Amino acid sequence: MRNYPGILQSDEFQVVQDVFKKIVSEPWFSRDIARQQQFGAFVIRAYQSGTTDTGKLYDLCSRTAQDRFSETRH
Repeated sequence: MRNYPGILQSDEFQVVQDVFKKIVSEPWFSRDIARQQQFGAFVIRAYQSGTTDTGKLYDLCSRTAQDRFSETRH
């Protein structure tokens, strides 16, 4: 399979999707679809910027989500 810049392979997409789904399912996360889309774009950018370790990606995205996308500030 050929790699194209900016295109996630299926295993990479799975990491991004797992982190996204776990965080948006938190009770404090915004239920607004536009906010969820913004957060999804953030998760993809974070992964593409080099945060490819699942644990580190989750930690970064969780902190960011609590700061920027929370219905109730933590």
